[in-house]
Amino acid sequence: MKKKHAFIVGIVSLLGIYGFTLGLAPEAVTAIGPAVVAGIVGACGFFQGANVADNWQRSKYYQPALDRREQ
Repeated sequence: MKKKHAFIVGIVSLLGIYGFTLGLAPEAVTAIGPAVVAGIVGACGFFQGANVADNWQRSKYYQPALDRREQ
């Protein structure tokens, strides 16, 4: 699974849990709402951090001689 697919599945899952709770027990939404928002913010932060780390790792070990686009 690619990073973007994992990110999308995570966000959709959190929104699904929120919607499921909203349909089953609307009074409990105020209790889980902050946790869902925190989960979404955490997932976004982790996704961006993983992309930065991945790009840094690629640039650290970049070898122009192995770049197929240059040939």
